Order: sequence, then structure tokens, then C-alpha cells
Amino acid sequence: MLLLLPCIGNSMWKRLYTSLSTVLVWLVFSPHCLLCKTETYEDNSLCGLCWSKLSFITGNISKKCGRPLSFTDANALCDCTSRKSLYQAVRSAMIYDEAASKLLHNFKYYGNLRAKRIFCNWMLRAGEDIISKASLITAVPLHRNRLRQRQYNQSLVLAREIARATNIELVSEISYSE
Repeated sequence: MLLLLPCIGNSMWKRLYTSLSTVLVWLVFSPHCLLCKTETYEDNSLCGLCWSKLSFITGNISKKCGRPLSFTDANALCDCTSRKSLYQAVRSAMIYDEAASKLLHNFKYYGNLRAKRIFCNWMLRAGEDIISKASLITAVPLHRNRLRQRQYNQSLVLAREIARATNIELVSEISYSE
């Protein structure tokens, strides 16, 4: 097969090659939504439609369990205060619904570690009142069988990100007794 090319200078071919390679790199490595995989403008982010499906917890919340309160009294008590627990306070960034479930499952079970930064940012915002008083950060231990299945402890991945962002000491190995 014979390919006839017009007689143009080397610089023209360089520009054409550069343009084509830039387009090819963009097509292959362009940022995609963490949920639906459509193209986005920023890596490790969500498209507008997927973002709108998430239900972030804002407004009045229980000071202990972090659940949204349906009334306006910020000092009101949630039913969690009457139950005995091993923790002082818990926060969650969003309501666990279908969109949150898919996003978390992709991170937890399918190795989508690209989501760690966005989760870290959400956790820092949701837990600001707790994190600001923390002297150390630790992860929820993962049973060795689950660690073998998943290849990583997603809780430790997030704890490292939060420790790095806040300069709070990370204690990765904890032991507890009943």
C-alpha cells in the first residue's frame, strides 16, 4: 500500500502529531465521574447529575449519633442519648441511600481508591467539630479474611488521608478488649 502525503514542512507534522496525541490522551485518560463514568472536568469527582443524587447531612443533627433532627432545637436530644454506647460522638457526611451506597461500594469492594480524596473532604466537613478536638486518628480494624478479600482496609485508607490533611497523629494498629 502506498500512502501519498502532501509535501508540507516538518513543523506542520509536529503540530499535527502533538494535537492528535493530546486528543488521544484526553480520550483515554480523561476524568470520569466516580459513579456513572461520564466525562467530568475534574478527576476524582462527580458529574452534576450524580452529585444531585447525594443527600448530604446538614442543619440540625444529634450531637451524639449525628442523625439529622427534624426539629429546630439544636440542643434537643435524639433517642440515641438514652442508649448505652462505647462512643461519645459520630458523624456521617451523607444519608446512606442508593447513590451513596453505590459510591461507597465501589470504594470498599471494587478498589476504587480514587474516591479517597473526595470522601476525606466530605468527612472533614461533616466531622469538623469532632476532629478539631482529636489528639489521634485510628481506623476501624478489618478482619484478616476481609483484608485478604479486599486487599486493603478502606477505613485505614481514609484515616491516613484525614491524618495527612489535619496533621493529627495516625495510630494504625489498635487493640481493644471487652
